[in-house]
Amino acid sequence: MKSLERMLLVPNTSGSTEIRCKILVTLSKMMKQTRIDFDCLKPILEIYVELKETKKLHYLTRMRLCACAASCLAFSNGGEDFLVNVILSMMLDDDYRVRLRAAHDATILFELFPESTTIFDDIYQEILPIVTSPSSQDYNVKPEELCTFLLSLEEICVTSPANEEISLLAILLHGSTLPTLVIAILKRISSKLAFHSVMELLEANISFLLQNWLLVANSDARQFPFTLLGVEDFDQFVRRYDYIVVPIFVFLCNKASLKVVSDICNSSAAQLIKSHFPAVFETTFPLYFFTDEKPKAISICENFLRSYISKQEYDKLIPSHIDVVIIQLLEVLSPRAEDLPPRYSKRSIKAVLSFLASAFKCDLKELLQKRSLVHCVLLHFRKKFAKLHRTVDREWVLEVLMFLMDCLEEGIFVASTYRDVLYTFANALRNSTVPEKSSQCLSQLVRTTVSTKPQVLIPSPFQILSSNFNFLFQG
Repeated sequence: MKSLERMLLVPNTSGSTEIRCKILVTLSKMMKQTRIDFDCLKPILEIYVELKETKKLHYLTRMRLCACAASCLAFSNGGEDFLVNVILSMMLDDDYRVRLRAAHDATILFELFPESTTIFDDIYQEILPIVTSPSSQDYNVKPEELCTFLLSLEEICVTSPANEEISLLAILLHGSTLPTLVIAILKRISSKLAFHSVMELLEANISFLLQNWLLVANSDARQFPFTLLGVEDFDQFVRRYDYIVVPIFVFLCNKASLKVVSDICNSSAAQLIKSHFPAVFETTFPLYFFTDEKPKAISICENFLRSYISKQEYDKLIPSHIDVVIIQLLEVLSPRAEDLPPRYSKRSIKAVLSFLASAFKCDLKELLQKRSLVHCVLLHFRKKFAKLHRTVDREWVLEVLMFLMDCLEEGIFVASTYRDVLYTFANALRNSTVPEKSSQCLSQLVRTTVSTKPQVLIPSPFQILSSNFNFLFQG
């Protein structure tokens, strides 16, 4: 160890840089092949960290150190805090090449640890000093620094589906001074995420982006980069996306903006709210079941909305649109465990559905069986599944259907409902992009049915699967 330490501490030359890099490559290989205990390697890595902090490491060595830390994270036992700190500290390196390498290596954190939203917050706070807040007076970040900052967010966006929306939001907020750079990065993201265009990428996330843009930037909706959506002006943007804009302004209790929207659409604000009531409901009502936001729910639903529609009208709108209301609620089911409006957790959505059921004087599974609501929901998501092309989006649809099964409990075993759900999962299994998720859904359905009410297995799942044997197992 002493001889190795002396070798590492020699003055910086091309030869010493090469030796240091080779040592790090060897350590990475050792970790991958033998998975030795991290404590054996930590003293060596500590020497590198000390050299880095005293500015005695060449940028190539710093890049290799970052890659070595990522390898150790993937294959070692222990040392997580030390290794994570090594990677995150390099995201503020003086050299842009090291920052980009660190941004790439940091994405391994999303693969190794389940707390993806917490990891995003840690990384975001770590790299935020690279840029100044867009709202501050001295916002004068260098283009090269802004570029590496946005590219770091790009790495997160394409690696972590749970943080896709929030990464896009950060890119739009911080890149507003360099729109050409933002467009270039959004094109890269679109390509990597299998979207056909930047417009398609933003449309898939438009509700979250617009709502949180207005909340975070505290700015006029006219400042939102709507031209990225292929519209020429704000009026065209409002007419095309009124079904998104209206619920957001209701959520924000912004009467002035609602008046602007109603003037553009040649309608009254009250009529617009009624026309888009299911979207207004799913954006605002779940706040009642989100502990920290209940006062806001009362402010919106019991105060603000009353100036446009009466309580009697409100109560009539829910049953007359109950099928669309339920579908819209399921549409905002978040992949995250916590609520982040306009996305809500499974806990909050189930609480809203249970509340609706109590209003109909029945339990949740009985509500979903009324008026063939469950069949309407299944049909909607089967059509949605067929139109989607990204694996992560199709897996989300299957997750929604699994959530629906949990809500139905044994109520799913009405024969016609069981048939529709089974065919839905069987058709999902046909698609080779989500075989694991769809097979999990299918096996859970059959397993639960066999243990609960086997008499509904007519036709049996085995008959259904065997009749589709060719497309299920081709290749």
